[in-house]
Amino acid sequence: MSNIYLLHGTEAILMDEWIDLFINKYLPSGKDDLNYSLFNLDEVSIQYVIQQAETIPFIGDYRVIIADCADFFGAINSNQAHDLDMLNNFILNPPDYSKIIFRTSLEKLDKRKKITKQLEKLDAITTFNQLQGRQLDEWVVSRVKKYNCDIDTDAVVQLIHSVGSNLTLLVNEIDKLCLYVNKGRITKNEVKLLVTRTLEQNIFLVMDKIAQKKINQGLQIVYDLVKNKESPILILFLMAKKFRTMLISKELSEKGYSSQQIATQTNQHPYTIKITMEQGNFFTKQNLREIIKSLAAADEHIKTGQMTELVALEKFILTIPK
Repeated sequence: MSNIYLLHGTEAILMDEWIDLFINKYLPSGKDDLNYSLFNLDEVSIQYVIQQAETIPFIGDYRVIIADCADFFGAINSNQAHDLDMLNNFILNPPDYSKIIFRTSLEKLDKRKKITKQLEKLDAITTFNQLQGRQLDEWVVSRVKKYNCDIDTDAVVQLIHSVGSNLTLLVNEIDKLCLYVNKGRITKNEVKLLVTRTLEQNIFLVMDKIAQKKINQGLQIVYDLVKNKESPILILFLMAKKFRTMLISKELSEKGYSSQQIATQTNQHPYTIKITMEQGNFFTKQNLREIIKSLAAADEHIKTGQMTELVALEKFILTIPK
C-alpha cells in the first residue's frame, strides 16, 4: 500500500469524506492530533512539505499530511517554485511513518509527468467527479444515515429531482430534512414541504407546462423566476439543454435504448430521463428540431441586439408548436 495518495476531481465533499475516514484510521485524535498537518501548495513549496513528512511523528505511529492545491499534477504552472524532481524521488522512497494526501480540483491530470506516472504505478490516484444514477442515490442514503435517519426510496428520487446532483446543495437540504424529522424517516412529503427547488428544477416545471400546452402557466413561472432575479438568457440556455436532451432521448429510444442506457449516454439521472421522455411524448422529432432552431434564433436576436433577453424568451415560448 502506498504512503502517498493523489485525490483529484470536482467533488470536494467526496474528497473530504474520504480524507476524514483516512485520518480517523491513522490518527487517534483526528484533525486535533499533533501529527496532522494541512498545507496549501500555493503558499508553501513541496520541499517544505517533504521536510515535514520526513520528520518523525511526535508520540504516535503516523504523521498525516494534507497538501492542497496540488495543481502541478496537471498542466498548470504554480506560483511556488516546486522542486518536482525532489518530489519524484520522495515518491519512490517515502518514510513508512508518513502518509501524504495530495489534493487538487483538476478534472484531468497530466499523465506525461513523472510524478503522475509514478503514482499511477502505485495505484495511488483516486478520482472524485460528479455522481450520477445509482451512485448518487446511494450517497444520499448514506449521508442521511450519518444523522441516524432513514429515507424512503421515492423521497430520494424527489430530493434529487428537486435539487439536482450538486452535492453541496444536497448536503444543505439533507441537513435540514434530518433536523426536521429528528432521527425519524424522511418521506416524499417532507421533501416537497421543505426542499427549495433549484432553477434547473423550475425549468422542468416550465417544460411540463409547455408540453401540456399550458403556455400561460409556463410563462407565469418564467415571470416569477425573472422577478426573483434569475437571468432570462440562463433560462433560455437551460430550456435549450432540456429540449436537446429530449430529442436525443427520443432518437435513442427509437433505436432500442432503455431509459437506463439513455441516462448513461446523456450523463443524467434515470429519473430525470424518465420525466424528459414523458415530456417528449408531447412532441414529434420534427417539432423538437424546429424548437431547437427557434432557440438558436432567439440567442442570435439577443446577441445582435434585435431583442432584449426577456422579449426573446417570451417570443420563443409563444411560438412553440401547439
